[in-house]
Parts: sequence; C-alpha cells; structure tokens
Amino acid sequence: MLQQALWSLHIFCWQDYIEILSIFAGFFYISLWFKKDTNKPLLAWFYGYTTFFLLTDFFHMTTLSTALITFAPLIFIVLVLIHKETLQKNFIALHAVRATTENKNNWLEELIQATLTVSNKNIGMTCVIEKNDALISFTHKTIEPLNAPVSKELVTFLGLSPLYKEDLLLIINQDGKILSINDTWKKNSIDLWLTQEVQEQEQWVQDGIFFTTKTDAFIFKHDPISRTYTTLHKGKITTHITAQNLLVHLSLHCNIDFTPQKIGGVFYGNFSTQSSSEQSLS
Repeated sequence: MLQQALWSLHIFCWQDYIEILSIFAGFFYISLWFKKDTNKPLLAWFYGYTTFFLLTDFFHMTTLSTALITFAPLIFIVLVLIHKETLQKNFIALHAVRATTENKNNWLEELIQATLTVSNKNIGMTCVIEKNDALISFTHKTIEPLNAPVSKELVTFLGLSPLYKEDLLLIINQDGKILSINDTWKKNSIDLWLTQEVQEQEQWVQDGIFFTTKTDAFIFKHDPISRTYTTLHKGKITTHITAQNLLVHLSLHCNIDFTPQKIGGVFYGNFSTQSSSEQSLS
C-alpha cells in the first residue's frame, strides 16, 4: 500500500522530499500573508483557486487545468496589485524587528534623532506620546499593532517607508514602545468646538489641540524647513521648539530622569542657545 502511494506521488529520492517540503512551506507562508488581510477574503480566493485547480487535475480536465496553471502567475500579480496597500501594511506588521530585553533609557534621544534624519527627505513625522490615558478608544488603526521598542533605525525605517503618511499618527507610549503607525483620530465634527483662530491652523494641529484637551497625550511634529518642532499639549500649541528643548519637555512628560549628555558634539543641558548646531542630533 505504501509503495503504491509513493509510486502515485512519484517519490523516488531525497530531492523529491525537498521539493514537496518547499512547496508546502511556500503555500503556508502565502496563506499566512493573505490571512492578515481582514478587509478582503484573499485567503478564501487563494484556497478556492488552488482547490479548483486540483479538482480539474484530478478529473483529468486537461485544457482547464493547463489554463489555470498557465494564468496563475498573472492572476497572482493582479491580486497583489489590487490589494497592494493592505499587503504592504502586512509586510511592515510581519517585518522582523530585533527587540531588546529591556527598554533603553535614551529612547527619546533616538526618537528625536530619527525624526531629524527623516526630515532630510522633507518628511515631518507626527508623533504622539501616550501617557496615562490610553488612546486606543480615540484612534482608528490601519495597521496591525507593532509593540516594538523605539530605536533610531526602526523609526527611520517606518518614516521613510512609502506606506507612511506624515499627517497620520505614530503612537508611542511613555515606556518607549511603538504602538502603531498611520493611525487616525476618531472625530465627530469638532469644528464647532474650535475657535476661529484654531480653525485656520493645519488639520493635524486642529485635531491635536482638541484631543490633547481630552487626554494627557503629547504631540510633536518636526518642520523640515525651519528645522524646529511644533508641540501640542493640554490644548496648547508651541512652535519653533529646538530638538534639545523638546527632549527636556518629553523627559518631563514621560517621567524620565534627565542628565546632560554629549551627542553629535552638543551637550544637552545648556538649552538657552538656539544656534544651528543645536540640530546636529542626526
């Protein structure tokens, strides 16, 4: 019986086992990838197409079977193109991130360094530091949660990704973990609450002013042109903040003991000057 089964599978040597295992591994990985798309039934379509092909081969429908296997690459490419945004988001969610065993004390410095690095590509990252008030009930998530420690390399990778939109939110908790990217605020027409002066601001500023009055979140964004930051906290907006001053504010917000350090040739602790060298974090 076993010999008959092996004969029907045409398994004769160890190379056949490697080929079978490789096919199953690829099938399993693609299935996991498609399963991550919760908006479209990609996995069901993939299984349906595969099942249909196996049935045509089993019942010796040669013409139909040949057509299915011939057009399979084209159909797969069309499927990926149609759902490329969701699949790219899943790629980031599945991207291997090297986690550290404990959070680094200098994660705020690395975060600021990353925003300065990304700004060299004319991208201003909108960062939200969550404190005691959880923001999960105030935001819509478009990508699977990351829960990865902040590092300069990771934040730079996310900021330079073609998926990242600078007016959407990069949310980080006060322990230095990236919770999610590309989040949006849940809004029920806040325009009536805002004053005329606030309504003349950019949309991300209007949203930030409103939600920082409802939560203890701290929002900041780097301006690639002026090389300074705009911050939003407790419903107040502050502009033209230097990287060093922002680091002090964030340290106080996150209850992190701050000690002066020399990074990029600049001693943190002397925050009274605002020369161009203050932006040399990157």
